[in-house]
Amino acid sequence: MFIQQTVEGGPSFDSGATLFCQGQAGDRESLSRLMVATTARAKLGSLLARARYGGQRFVIEQRGEPAVVMMGYEDYHAAMDLLEDLEDIRDILESEGEPARPLREYLAQQGAPGAVRTPRGD
Repeated sequence: MFIQQTVEGGPSFDSGATLFCQGQAGDRESLSRLMVATTARAKLGSLLARARYGGQRFVIEQRGEPAVVMMGYEDYHAAMDLLEDLEDIRDILESEGEPARPLREYLAQQGAPGAVRTPRGD
């Protein structure tokens, strides 16, 4: 589900900002605000504080296209940790059914330092 709503200002929103929410309606964790680059430039200090301390996320639009996302540093690291976990899960699921091999052999193939190459029987 994708929801779009234009906000006409208020204590926590910039006038003319567009709210985007992907997921369940009202899910504050995925709520982002879309604004044009010129507005973001003029309000950069406020946006930084709102992203860092308020946990808000912003999509900055340039020439009518989404260009960058602004979020707090902690939110960024949480998102990257989640992405890494999801990639690990994907790799595990993709490797199901592949024959298992000894860890030393795998490390040697990867060129890991200290790995011992085991001779293969030919």
